[in-house]
Amino acid sequence: MTTTKIDDHVAKILEKIRSGKYDAPGLTNLFTNATKYPGITEAQREELVRAIEERMRIDHPRHATRHLGPANRKTLELMQDYFSDLTSRFDFSANMHKNKVKLGGNVISGEAVIHDYISYRSPQNDMICSIAFHKTNHGDPLELRVTKHPAGSPDRNCEAYKQLPGSSLDEATQIFEEYLSGVLFN
Repeated sequence: MTTTKIDDHVAKILEKIRSGKYDAPGLTNLFTNATKYPGITEAQREELVRAIEERMRIDHPRHATRHLGPANRKTLELMQDYFSDLTSRFDFSANMHKNKVKLGGNVISGEAVIHDYISYRSPQNDMICSIAFHKTNHGDPLELRVTKHPAGSPDRNCEAYKQLPGSSLDEATQIFEEYLSGVLFN
């Protein structure tokens, strides 16, 4: 096939994917073909894989988990790496919350698809700070949420609430560490 024909074919497939014309096995076959076909560019491959994964997670979530893995695989790994680094620099021994990356209750109840977070609750001043990857629906953008608030108050109603794009992990961790220092040392 010529480059122009391949470009046209990829565009048609993307249109069909986005309009929901494929069932779960069809999306799986497309995924396999997109990852192996040598005639497409890397940019086309990435666009196809992203579109297939998004459509599969929206229309066929169980099938997507079985074939692509959990939706939070990447965010969980990023949070676990960050938590390992964080605990080497900050003392979490007095934390009144579990010392690990946690899965949000909103994921368990089906209200969100991703909510992986780290939190610290101080026994001295009963303040809580947290950092979380969050995504309500598969088509939504990934967010990072960083909060600091008194125990018992809702996260979003506090003055120290930041919501950032999911790609802003460095900025979010810097804000979280400022909040954490305030909770630990005040």
